[in-house]
Amino acid sequence: TGTKYHFIPNDGAASLELVLFEKKGSELIGRTAESMKRQYDINQTPPEIKASKGHKFTFIVKVLPNITINADEPSFEMLTIKERFGRQHSSEGFKATKNLPISSSSIPQLHNLHPLVPILSKKIQHEVKEIKKEFCGT
Repeated sequence: TGTKYHFIPNDGAASLELVLFEKKGSELIGRTAESMKRQYDINQTPPEIKASKGHKFTFIVKVLPNITINADEPSFEMLTIKERFGRQHSSEGFKATKNLPISSSSIPQLHNLHPLVPILSKKIQHEVKEIKKEFCGT
């Protein structure tokens, strides 16, 4: 059982859709999707999900194999929640929906978004600098 979460940053720069299954879902919300499904009607939004609305998170993710960061709809695996910043002033950026699967065509498309930029590890950044030094001769 999984729950699909749709995040939109407050600056409107991008859109992120997460499908979280038992372990990661309960890490984010505090309860499993299955326990909320048993307790609440399909048309109700559980208070645990409502309480998460407007919160800011930093997620550590990896790009899934065979899909590049430059794809129209890149896919990621959420490895962990690195940081929770708590509730932000504007709470317009969070929606949760249930009943998977939902096709990506049913999600509102945001146009003219900034490209996703991968964050390199310090080791990779150092290796890139070394390659640039060798290439440029400095």
